[in-house]
Amino acid sequence: MSEHENHASHAGASDGADNETCPKCRSRKVIPRVRIIDRNANSGVEELSVEVHEYPYAMFFRGTHRGYLSASVCGECGFTELYLEDPAAFHAAYESALARQRDDQIKRG
Repeated sequence: MSEHENHASHAGASDGADNETCPKCRSRKVIPRVRIIDRNANSGVEELSVEVHEYPYAMFFRGTHRGYLSASVCGECGFTELYLEDPAAFHAAYESALARQRDDQIKRG
């Protein structure tokens, strides 16, 4: 059994990623959906992401749901906002993890 990863395309980013006006300086020079990279231990490049686990205390098969981040960058003042791709699915995975934790607490007494 492999861990589940939720990786939507950049086209699925949240609605705010397409904001055409900078919230800080009101410039219209906003670059939407900029890819954010991170370097791993092997000097490889990967997309910056956040994770939530359905089984956070499990040693293996934690039910990992990964959400990838993109940025909206102002070309005038440099203000940058991060956006999570498919936030509804990511939140649903979080709620599922909370429900499992509650169930585990009830079973333990």
